[in-house]
Amino acid sequence: MFKAVAVTFLFLAAASVSAQSVVVDNADPGFSVEAGTWETGTATGGKFGPDYRFTFATSSPTPTARVRFTPTLPMEGYYYVSVWYNTGTNRAINSPYTVHGDTATSTVRVNQQLNGSQFFYIGQMHFAAGTGGSVSVANDAASPDFATPVVMADAVEFVYAGPTPGPEPGDENPVGPPEEPELRGLWVSRFEWPKSTQTQTKGQLDTIINRMADANFNAIFLQVRGQMETLYPSPNEPWAKQFSHQPQSYDPMAYAITKSHLAGLQFHAYINTHVIYQGATPPVVPGGQPVHPFFTHGNPDDPAHRDWVYHTSDGQPQALGAGEELYDWAAPGVPTFQQWTRDQVVYVAQNYNVDGVHFDRIRFAGNGSYDPISMIRSAVNSPSNPSNLSFRNWSRDQITRLLNDIYGAVAEINYNRPASKPEITVSSAPYRGKSQQESVNQMLGAWTGIGAQDFFVPQVYDSGLTNFSANLNSNFPLANGRQVVAGMSRNSTGNFENTRDQILRARELGAAGTVIFSYTAFPSTEFAQYSDTIYRTKVSVPAMEWLTTPTESIIVGNVTDSTGAPIVDAQLQRTGSSYKWLSGSDGFYAMLKSPAATPLTLTVTKAGLPVRTVAVDPLLPGEVRRVNIAVGETGIDEWTLY
Repeated sequence: MFKAVAVTFLFLAAASVSAQSVVVDNADPGFSVEAGTWETGTATGGKFGPDYRFTFATSSPTPTARVRFTPTLPMEGYYYVSVWYNTGTNRAINSPYTVHGDTATSTVRVNQQLNGSQFFYIGQMHFAAGTGGSVSVANDAASPDFATPVVMADAVEFVYAGPTPGPEPGDENPVGPPEEPELRGLWVSRFEWPKSTQTQTKGQLDTIINRMADANFNAIFLQVRGQMETLYPSPNEPWAKQFSHQPQSYDPMAYAITKSHLAGLQFHAYINTHVIYQGATPPVVPGGQPVHPFFTHGNPDDPAHRDWVYHTSDGQPQALGAGEELYDWAAPGVPTFQQWTRDQVVYVAQNYNVDGVHFDRIRFAGNGSYDPISMIRSAVNSPSNPSNLSFRNWSRDQITRLLNDIYGAVAEINYNRPASKPEITVSSAPYRGKSQQESVNQMLGAWTGIGAQDFFVPQVYDSGLTNFSANLNSNFPLANGRQVVAGMSRNSTGNFENTRDQILRARELGAAGTVIFSYTAFPSTEFAQYSDTIYRTKVSVPAMEWLTTPTESIIVGNVTDSTGAPIVDAQLQRTGSSYKWLSGSDGFYAMLKSPAATPLTLTVTKAGLPVRTVAVDPLLPGEVRRVNIAVGETGIDEWTLY
């Protein structure tokens, strides 16, 4: 028996078995170098014993270096196996530890950038007495994102569990330390919670929330906007098809937020960003409520009202219902579409006590939308393409810039909220692993690199552990210090046991938690299995130090002309950065990750208008400062600061 388990459950040894614990350090006789060159290190703190060994990983599937830890065990039986290494940013995230028992062999890959300087439990195995068993470490651990990481080999501990397998963390009678903070989320789509009457909808929400709370989940991701229709009373968009486009006499989202918070769940407003409508026929929305944006900007059959519609490479609008999953997709590079999307997110953040806004369908197919607006804006030397990107990369960059502006707008709301209210986080659900994300034009490393995500939940919808681990691992190098939360599918795992094993593997790899898709895939009796095993106690979500103890700041504002009219695509630069931000169709801009405690100068350029420079006094760490800039004035500086 050998099971890889979670990072939050450390080594299981108790005082009663300490006499049957055997440790093999890299300086002990039981350690041997079997292949390759392993250097000796002493400088880094957190090592076990006087030193440690390390080598460089190979991208070949066949290792070129290997060491072995061979214990002298006092008796036959099952032993808990734990490994010691010291962490560092250059460590391999998939170092292979192979446990050789008397009848079986099993390999566990460990992220050595996390959970070091302690005995980290990797499983248990049956060993014969004596020196027949061992643990080997090899260097087949490189990845495309980091070609030559370091593989560490320091110490291995073996603790006698008994003649039969001992209890694993998460078993019915677990042992070990308390569970650590992690996000335990569940996606609930717009197809799962609305019902035909107010009483039925509230009853469904009560059932979902109570089941989650009883099972010790701590975050609900409730879909409240699917296709430019809402499941809350919006001043801008009509009620959703799930409510038959009929105005409701109550606010379903407000009800869900209140119930979630009373049950101890965070509430994340789950929002589709880049779809206009879904279906092969136009929506039929009764009067007396906002006009569906489909009719004003998204009808591919109406040349006067299709400026937001995704256009194919022949320059024609994609036919209604012809996109993936019958979606009428939006062109990512149209400024008025970007402003509209940002405005809807801002409305939710301003008017509801949400803990987060969470984005799905934030992508596009092919090279980009060949609509007239995007073709003009993406041209080389266009002021809308300050880095002269290729068409596809420019189109990808439009999503990054949209996220930048959304994050800045939400940050301004956070900064002006009462201290009693927690920060609203910004997250998204990109597709699977790095290569799959790039195929749908999600440049996740750019999103996190500019600071536009607090965490992200890649949709790693795999049935087994091998692909799940590989795809989830490919996301960690894209995090840039932000949190990776594993997105899972209950339909893909097929049963609780496989779901549990993926949660444990996500913990082992260093994820900040998991979110599972979706509620109706769970048998009603399954929720109790979570609180009985892997979610034994209630835990908080992990802290985010860039929110709790920030070191950087954010500047937001609007760029206007001398009459107060907004300027779109003004280029803005900031002291110490060569990056060029762009103003939106309403003139809005956001400079994330701005340095604190130093004077800054902003430079604004727009063709046909004089260059404008604005001095900004030093910002406080964590401050979100509004700097509105009027371009085209002479004499007195017209920018305002508040």
